[in-house]
Amino acid sequence: MEVTIPAPLRVAIDDGLFGEETPLGEIDLRLDKYFSVEPGVTRASLMNLAIYTEHPESLADDDESLNRITRNHACRALLLGVLPDLGGLSVRCWIKARCQLGPDAKGKLCSEQVTFLLGGDCQSCLTNLVFCHLRSDLPLVMWWRGELSHHFQESLYTLIDRLILDSSRWANPVPQFAKIAQAVTAPTGRLSDRRGQLLVHDLAYTRGHQHRRAVAVLFDPPAARQFLPEINRIEIVHTPTHRHTGLYLAAWITRQLGAELVQRVGAAYHYERPGGARISLSLLEQNRGTSAIPSILLEGGGARFEVIASEASLLLEIRSRFGVHQTSSFLPGPSQGDEDLVNEILMRGGSNLLLAQVLPRMAAML
Repeated sequence: MEVTIPAPLRVAIDDGLFGEETPLGEIDLRLDKYFSVEPGVTRASLMNLAIYTEHPESLADDDESLNRITRNHACRALLLGVLPDLGGLSVRCWIKARCQLGPDAKGKLCSEQVTFLLGGDCQSCLTNLVFCHLRSDLPLVMWWRGELSHHFQESLYTLIDRLILDSSRWANPVPQFAKIAQAVTAPTGRLSDRRGQLLVHDLAYTRGHQHRRAVAVLFDPPAARQFLPEINRIEIVHTPTHRHTGLYLAAWITRQLGAELVQRVGAAYHYERPGGARISLSLLEQNRGTSAIPSILLEGGGARFEVIASEASLLLEIRSRFGVHQTSSFLPGPSQGDEDLVNEILMRGGSNLLLAQVLPRMAAML
């Protein structure tokens, strides 16, 4: 049975965007043949990188995302488009190579890409398709676009080493985070992570990386650190689609201050420190500027600390005022595009333990 192709995707396929259409059983054979006959081409892979989507009309954009990522990260790339509501089962696939000039500007370093378009009841075949087309000695990074559907099952996520997602796009985040909590406690079927657990990266959290750094820099001077016990008011402004980034920042700041959530009234949260000192936190939505987080404010003991996203450049201004002390300086701002954030995650790697520590506090604020 043929896959029914959405109209926006049909043009991309007809234009050869995904490369050469290939029978399922000949994928590796044809890739091997290409790399054996093409002169000056080196097959390069540091990881398996899969993008999964249940909105195949966006596959052309996902293909461009892979194009940007593979410029910096050689990989075996899998692009998985699923049409879960069709009857029956159907699979179409395409192969191509993504090449960059080598260090000598003569040869080519190439990542290989396999694109799948799956229709119908593909639950039983999805895990097998992913597993059979991995470079088995390399870790698997999966970027899951959209909601975690019924296809996000143990048979699949135990194959994944790093899962990249974006909770800011979830319509109903509470059950989604419950799925993540279940997945990270399951033993993985792969061996690259020393703890034997799935590593999760939420783009909503990564968007706040430079803001967290800016807050930390504000309190680097000893004269500023003495006001940390005095902080009693926090205000975080987020743009309409980035509430989760604001929540992550709030969870991280209050964790650093040793405060626990005791009450919520709308967008206002009340925290208490050991000893009974209270902190009020406001999460405000404003359609202002291009940054996910236009501003952060911390006050207490007569001191004021601010992080403000510049509307004219990709910079963060940090301001502090206490006593006669008043300073202002600039730091690099956050990455803007999703591909930039994924590149940042892949560059840093690591065990991402801070997100694991902050996530339960953030989920409690939803």
